[in-house]
Amino acid sequence: MFRYVLFVRATSYFRDNSARSQNLAKLPAARPGHAIIWQSIKGIAILSPHPISPGGIVFILVRPSEAGNVGAAVRVMKNFGFSELRVVSPQVDFREMEDRWMAVGAYDLIEKCQEFSSLTDAVHDVSLVIGTTSARLRAVKPSPFESVCREAVYRAPNSKVAFVFGNERNGLTFDELERCHSTSCIETNPEFPVLNVAQSVALVAYECTRASSTKSGQSDETPQAMPVGTDEESLFSLVDDLIKRVKFSRNFNHAQILRELRSVYQRARPTMREYGLLNGLVHRLLDHLPQ
Repeated sequence: MFRYVLFVRATSYFRDNSARSQNLAKLPAARPGHAIIWQSIKGIAILSPHPISPGGIVFILVRPSEAGNVGAAVRVMKNFGFSELRVVSPQVDFREMEDRWMAVGAYDLIEKCQEFSSLTDAVHDVSLVIGTTSARLRAVKPSPFESVCREAVYRAPNSKVAFVFGNERNGLTFDELERCHSTSCIETNPEFPVLNVAQSVALVAYECTRASSTKSGQSDETPQAMPVGTDEESLFSLVDDLIKRVKFSRNFNHAQILRELRSVYQRARPTMREYGLLNGLVHRLLDHLPQ
């Protein structure tokens, strides 16, 4: 994780290679853990260490259709200290040459990237799933961008968190957004609102980095561990069965009722103990109901 400090010079400051070398010689030598890089011909950037990024935050790309975007995403992830990428049903071979070019210096993240056939499978060990969306045509109002990043950083030490990014053209489907505990939208120009997926990854990574540095607005209490994706799927398989057996819904609205109950559960952010109580109660009810 790094803090970027840009010293801007006039273009004439670096008129030729000789002048460039002479002016660089006047700069203090980089200390261990620091680096000096060029920022075009107008200046330099000195990178200094930032607090290490919170563990437990993963990035998930769903149905990416451009290999270069996957490469650009892992490069910016590595810029901010994040190292775990998961890909769901890629529409291209994201390990091809174009991706290698875009991932320069970060191809190790591509090599250890995991692939899944569905978002549900990809979040099997994730406790908090945050979906990104343009949200302008969605019924559910997204949470503020800064607040979801703060929550991610707060919960990451004890519960794995995932940020989910949809296909470049169509984004996340309605069913995929329902699998998310929160959705968020990055505010942009309403006349040109859609960000490239790698740009979105960059903004999320930066905001999480900033949140981990400042801890602004975060509780001092250590968050309790939350149930993971497989726990949630197991519970709602039982709830589905319970709804049918007590005839709580009709055929036409069964799916809607199940979605609303899942939404209530997700917003509650249950702890493992609370999950255990709910799971035990539903099991006991099913045991005492006729088949």
